[in-house]
Amino acid sequence: MEGKQRQGQTARRNGQVFEDDLAFKLRVQLGYVEFPQVPTLCTGQPFFVRQCRGLVTNIYGGPMRLDFYVYHPAKHPEGLIIETKYQERGGSIDEKLYFTVNSLLAAGVPALLLLIGNGYKSPSRAWCLTQDTARLRVVVDWAVFLQMVNQGYL
Repeated sequence: MEGKQRQGQTARRNGQVFEDDLAFKLRVQLGYVEFPQVPTLCTGQPFFVRQCRGLVTNIYGGPMRLDFYVYHPAKHPEGLIIETKYQERGGSIDEKLYFTVNSLLAAGVPALLLLIGNGYKSPSRAWCLTQDTARLRVVVDWAVFLQMVNQGYL
């Protein structure tokens, strides 16, 4: 059991580094303001919230914890949910993807799912890519995501 705990801690730490990098890009490179929660009054400025909870519900009807909620008046006037999944080695992530994808599709807000790393099973990664729509973008390569950012997606 101790080995599994250590794997979980490593996965959380790696995911946190990945999220920190994304927050840095939003804040420093793209000029978004970081708020601790979604503001009640819209100021018209681009902003983001990390670990946003209660804005949307998951497929079971409970509050969904979002890695990022991003707002931009011109690019994302409805808001944009960004979920980041970083997996270096195989694990339970493949079983969790169905819940995540379907919750994002049901949220009613455009979403971006970033699946980074080589730890996903090929069938689960392929299934996620089949779920890519205008309302849910699925990206499986950090370089592709950076290219999207450089082309003005965020």
